[in-house]
Amino acid sequence: MSTREVGYGLTAELKQKMAEKYSLEEEQMARQWIEAILKRPLNPDVPPEEPLGPDRLHEVLKDGLVLCDMMNNLKPGNMNAVVQTIHALGRQAKKQNYQGPLMSVPSESTENVRFFTEEQLREGESILPLQSGTDKFQDTSSWGRPRQIVHEVKDKST
Repeated sequence: MSTREVGYGLTAELKQKMAEKYSLEEEQMARQWIEAILKRPLNPDVPPEEPLGPDRLHEVLKDGLVLCDMMNNLKPGNMNAVVQTIHALGRQAKKQNYQGPLMSVPSESTENVRFFTEEQLREGESILPLQSGTDKFQDTSSWGRPRQIVHEVKDKST
């Protein structure tokens, strides 16, 4: 077990990178929108023009009550939207390899890019799509004409 204090090495580097990606402007936009919907401040102790910062914002949002209040204000009584949002969070937790309890929701689909060479694409042109049928080998000269039923008549005189 390590006896080093938290905040050294790779842990510190990762924490610093995450802090650099955090945008106070985006936080303020989201906060102002939430407060406008709820018609109340997220944190009454902090003036509206001052950003909360990641730690205080986390403290306000971590129990989920604010987000449920928002959903109820956007569409009152629409629990289906709340459940769908929880399922979306469950898919993201699974995708991000969250180590805690996971929901058994289907995984979110991922992009499946395929690259083909020109030679492979040309090979595909020679394959007949027989699953859907083809008329390349049929005599189509009689299409649209009535069916010709011919009876052979044997000559009895011979």
